[in-house]
Amino acid sequence: MDDELWQRVSDLCRERDYRAALTAVDVATVDSQAVDSPTATVLRAWVRAEQGERREARLAVERLLATRGTPETGDPGTGDPATRDGPGTRDDLETHLLAVRFFHRLGDHGASILYARRATRIAPDSAEAWRLLARAYRERRRQGRALVAARRSVALAPDSLDSRLMLASVLSRFGPLHDAREANEQLAEAALLAPDSPKPQEVAAAERRVTRSFWVMLLVCAGANGLRQMLFSSLGHRLAMVAGGIFVTLLLALRIGMWLSDTRSYGQTILGRISTRRARGREDTAAVDGVLGWTASNDRALLPLVPALALGPHTVAAALGSPFPRWTLVFPLAGTALLAAAAWYGVDSWLGAGVFRRAVRLSAPLRRQLGLTAALIGAGVALLAADQFTPGPMLTTRLWIVAAVSLVAWAFVGPLAVGWLSRHTLPEE
Repeated sequence: MDDELWQRVSDLCRERDYRAALTAVDVATVDSQAVDSPTATVLRAWVRAEQGERREARLAVERLLATRGTPETGDPGTGDPATRDGPGTRDDLETHLLAVRFFHRLGDHGASILYARRATRIAPDSAEAWRLLARAYRERRRQGRALVAARRSVALAPDSLDSRLMLASVLSRFGPLHDAREANEQLAEAALLAPDSPKPQEVAAAERRVTRSFWVMLLVCAGANGLRQMLFSSLGHRLAMVAGGIFVTLLLALRIGMWLSDTRSYGQTILGRISTRRARGREDTAAVDGVLGWTASNDRALLPLVPALALGPHTVAAALGSPFPRWTLVFPLAGTALLAAAAWYGVDSWLGAGVFRRAVRLSAPLRRQLGLTAALIGAGVALLAADQFTPGPMLTTRLWIVAAVSLVAWAFVGPLAVGWLSRHTLPEE
């Protein structure tokens, strides 16, 4: 890819001189006898996107992917992932890397992940593909995945300035995997690779700005939350509840509005964006065993809630000395079975047939969590159904109080523990 041509076209688009930008593309591609090359097609699409024709520009890039990319089933831009009979060609790799660059400039980092991941599968030894994948992950604030991809890029091209700078950028981002010392080491290596390049200093300055912005936003959010609590505390109980409901509704409406605005800016329809997300899940999560096992281990945070939801009403009623009739135990049993079936069906429908069983097979933490959930529900139902645990003796009431408190505590502590562990582990590519 011609970085100078990209930069020139970008500068002309920033100046709103779109005719000159198209002329620059035409002149450069005619000189290189590549009028219909992927580079020319994507650059023309980018100029159209800058002119406001984002939907048409996106469709042009997706048509390019359909004709020059790897064979696929379904819509190439938003449908199912590729069905590959073998490694892709050099043109396939170039097309996907161009698409990644286009979608990055469009702001659609989810699509960037999708096509960067496909590029790494076409050419697993392409340092540029892994670097662009790391950049897309970084923009989506998925630091663990970004770090793995950036390290892979450096391992494939240790003398690449851009790969070193990407790894330094990922390490500099604030989070559980933040490592300022290693980030500085990578910047020093980059400076040795290109002593006259200003890029290392520019990356360091940019990451300092990102860190400052993070802390400023954190302080602003903390101050806004404090003001909200002061306002609500000054109101009566009922008014505070009404104000809280209005506040939550406004936040939800704002989030939906932002999502719809982003969808339009990406040049997509709502269904198209959902389809892209589904394709990304299949390509980015389900296609690699190591990533699927890691995801399954770290996406089990809601499982501790299941026993509390299934048995909570019954245990609380028993603790209060007014247990429900035993026939009502059919509801937690049937509800748990339906929830398990819905989860199985949902995962396989979204990520592909057999993915749920693969995830259980690949993730020992998930298997243990499922077993614990089933054991808690089974034991709770058995105790509730047993005649010797009907209310009466004080010891029984105390036992049910302990059971109720334990279920509630596990419902809160379990997700926090899983969330903490997920932030300190990395997937295996």
